[in-house]
Order: sequence, then C-alpha cells, then structure tokens
Amino acid sequence: VLPTTTSGDDLRVTAQTAQLLTGVGSRHHYALITKANPQGVSDVVEAKKFLEAEGLSVFQHWIRQYKVYQYAFLEGVPVYRVKNPKAQDAWADYQTVMQEVMQNVSQELAQETHHAN
Repeated sequence: VLPTTTSGDDLRVTAQTAQLLTGVGSRHHYALITKANPQGVSDVVEAKKFLEAEGLSVFQHWIRQYKVYQYAFLEGVPVYRVKNPKAQDAWADYQTVMQEVMQNVSQELAQETHHAN
C-alpha cells in the first residue's frame, strides 16, 4: 500500500516510488489516497486519474481527513473509540479500504494459482 495525498508533489513521489518498486520486482502495490478533503471529491478524482495514467493501481476508496484522528492520537485510542460524531465515518473509511485490500489479495492469489496450474 502506497499512501499518498492529493498534493501534486505527493502524487509524483508516489508514482516514482511505484516505478522503483516495479524495478525491483514488486508487482502487488496499490496507491491509497489519504488525508482527502471530505468535501473535495474532485481532488480525489483528479489524483486517481494522475496515478492511473502513471500506470499505478489505485484503491477505489480513500481515507478522508477528519480532526477526529487528532483526538484519537491525543487520547491514545483507536479512532472508533473517540466520542465524536465523525469517529464512525473515519473508521468506516478504514474498514472499506480493508475490505478492498482483502478482495484484491484474494483476486491476485486466485490469478497466481491459475497461472501456476
């Protein structure tokens, strides 16, 4: 998982990192957009387009930035334990991405098994 923000500099570094990983034989890496503005879906769409044009696989879902993450850090608890209305939204982002990770891993393992036979 290659985390990145929607910042142009971060996107370029993520694309370069993916190229380096591919150069050393890595085939299973995906970009994950993080710290996304909850109101800025267009930024996420543009970031995904850029990364895909650079040849990267990109998670369909992303992690939105909420202040509740700071509260969780300060309280020393997982975000889902913070008593804040956005805590469940923040946790749901991670659960959704994790489901996508598991789906991608299952698909790639199935493909590798198929090619091995």
